[in-house]
Amino acid sequence: MQCMKPCSDETYDTRAFLDKMLENLDSVTYENMDPNAIPKCLKCGGKMFMNVRGGRWFIEKPYEKQQSRFQNWIQTHLDTPLLLLDMGTGFDTPSSVRWPMEQITYHNSESFLLRFNRDYPDVPKEIVNLSKGIQMDINKSIGKIYQMNSLKQ
Repeated sequence: MQCMKPCSDETYDTRAFLDKMLENLDSVTYENMDPNAIPKCLKCGGKMFMNVRGGRWFIEKPYEKQQSRFQNWIQTHLDTPLLLLDMGTGFDTPSSVRWPMEQITYHNSESFLLRFNRDYPDVPKEIVNLSKGIQMDINKSIGKIYQMNSLKQ
């Protein structure tokens, strides 16, 4: 969780907040019975929300180390044959998965991008020869892959 302002770079484990909310939850109406159980920022007392991408208030700091490791991995594998599986990513946060996979494919002629997406299967024209977009629901896609693998055994 994080402050919605945000007043700092701090993020918090949700367990303690959820436990307090669940203790005060009416099991019939699912209404919170104690206003004090609603999470408030431990620093400024402001509103709290999950640390998920959703606006300018999102705190990136917890992900910077992972981002750096991912960038290093990409640089290390630019000439390595790769099969990239894009399983249902859309445009809510394309900078997290969708665009990096397209960039890896563009810069690595030894890679192939396989994109499963019900609504947005398209791939950029620059990588059309190194990729395939399959317009299919992700659950059906995984089921078909599983069935194909089962038939081989």
